[in-house]
Amino acid sequence: MSKLSFILLIIISVLFLILLYSCGCDCHCERNLGCKILTVKENSKDSVILTKIYCSQINFDTDTVLRDSVSKFFQLYKTDSTSVTSRDSIYKYESKETGCKEAYELEKEGFRISCAK
Repeated sequence: MSKLSFILLIIISVLFLILLYSCGCDCHCERNLGCKILTVKENSKDSVILTKIYCSQINFDTDTVLRDSVSKFFQLYKTDSTSVTSRDSIYKYESKETGCKEAYELEKEGFRISCAK
């Protein structure tokens, strides 16, 4: 093999590797786990009647079951004589860096996915 053929082979190999790795993608995945703390107070006495805690099962920011439960609680307990307040309590933040193929599995676990090629 001549020097020129060898150099040409190396150049083609390097270009191939560059193209191969440029097709990959990196993803940033994150989620919050947390709870909503709901408090029902009697308006006339400003006394607490009931406190209820609903926690997210997947991702606090996107958990529709959590939102539905909180909404139903408000409908049930907010009246002319009572008020309902809500506080967020995030108890765990998770962040992972991964490839696109692995990100799909994390998305099923409630992670928000942001990928760049």
